[in-house]
Amino acid sequence: MTDTPRPRISIIIPAYCASDHLHLSVESLQAQTFTDFEIIIVEDNSPDDGATLGKAHQLAEADPRIRVARTKVNSGCGPSRNVGLDIARGEYVTFLDADDSLAPVALKNLIDLADKNNADIVCFAMERVYPSGKVLGHVENAQASVYDDPEEISEIALNAFSPSVGHGRKTYPIHTISRLIRRSLLDEAGIRFPSLPHLLSEDLPFVYAGMRRAKVYVFTPDTYYRYLQRPGSITHDPRPDMIQRSVASAEKFSEFLSQEKDAPQYAQDNAMGYALLGVRAYAKLMFTSNSSFAYKRRWVREQADIPYFRTVYEKYPWRSMPFKHKIGFWAFYRKHSLLLYALIVGQEKLRALLGKN
Repeated sequence: MTDTPRPRISIIIPAYCASDHLHLSVESLQAQTFTDFEIIIVEDNSPDDGATLGKAHQLAEADPRIRVARTKVNSGCGPSRNVGLDIARGEYVTFLDADDSLAPVALKNLIDLADKNNADIVCFAMERVYPSGKVLGHVENAQASVYDDPEEISEIALNAFSPSVGHGRKTYPIHTISRLIRRSLLDEAGIRFPSLPHLLSEDLPFVYAGMRRAKVYVFTPDTYYRYLQRPGSITHDPRPDMIQRSVASAEKFSEFLSQEKDAPQYAQDNAMGYALLGVRAYAKLMFTSNSSFAYKRRWVREQADIPYFRTVYEKYPWRSMPFKHKIGFWAFYRKHSLLLYALIVGQEKLRALLGKN
């Protein structure tokens, strides 16, 4: 009896309460021009009377390239991806959320880039699709690049947490979802997603650990990943606790980086920068929401009083940030809600005006 040849690529799809849309992500893979892959659907103990698990098995029965696994208990995306990694057979792995999709040429072009450059990791661009039909890309004015210098790859890895600021450091275009990764790089170093509840951006420590060990890293600005922004998403609707969660995650990232061998001292800046990304993102959601200004002002006061931001104000090189970000953080930290409102809403109105023109 001969062993089944291993596929070139394993695509891991965590699925939670996804019975109504799981087939869409799978169909985007079945439409690929490259076919030497396996799909691993990891059902995360959805409380839907077996609907998601049943849908996964139905898809697997129709396509022998699909395998189905299940978490022992509901665990979240990171641990679900780990279940998939533990059984993956592909030379390379990538991840797809159950309501997202890949462009038809994605796998073909990515594996060609990996083969051409003997790459350990290939990073590619994504676009965010809103319910209104609006589409926003994540990478602008970027060029395809191949990196093989360990120090430069390490710096790019830190950019996964937040753009580098100060110290004469360079900022790189980056996004954490969109990667094709050599599986042996992960397995040999025991790299897996952290199993921490309520952690935002749980893929960042995973990405950083993998990139620190990559010998060749390739970036392409081509957009292959389409991310569906659903109503109710934590990155779409304002929630009062989101900055607290950003801070808690930044503190976990700081702890993780302090344990990474040979990580530069200024790596802590990237962890703090993650919290500032949270401030910008969630302040925008709050100030463009329908909540009263009195509520928004109270929210700013409560968030700015979080002790972590005193550390950021004193130790992070925020004065080296772009002007609008520098003023925005200063207004937030000093609780100048009216200035923060003017900055955010004024910028949004200007964008809308330019968009109409």
